[in-house]
Amino acid sequence: GWTNTPEAIRQSGAELTRAGCDGVARVCLIELVTDGQPNLGPTYALSPAQLQAQSLQYAADEKGKGTFFNALGVGSSSGLSESFLASVASTPAGSHAARIDDYDSLDLHALKVSKTCGLDAAANCGILPVDTVF
Repeated sequence: GWTNTPEAIRQSGAELTRAGCDGVARVCLIELVTDGQPNLGPTYALSPAQLQAQSLQYAADEKGKGTFFNALGVGSSSGLSESFLASVASTPAGSHAARIDDYDSLDLHALKVSKTCGLDAAANCGILPVDTVF
């Protein structure tokens, strides 16, 4: 299948904006879950590398608005690089980027993320409401 990562990031950011998430009064969090490198097939004008660059730009734009990112790679696709996941993820990447073997492991990962609200483990999760887009 095709993985339109930049469009997913763009639409997620727009959904957070529509929900009134501003990164100040509410914590904004995008969970990027993907099993492949950004690509739209051989007939699309942009290459996977260009789509990856576009994904990183859209993620940077959203981070500039105060949005946090967790990036989760699923499976062992050779096209899905650790460096891409780390670049999309908020810092420190070790706390916001991960790989799991399969979608059956998603529940365990979600539990781990929910314990830290997807943010720095030092964050007081009870202070602000969290808007999350998957």
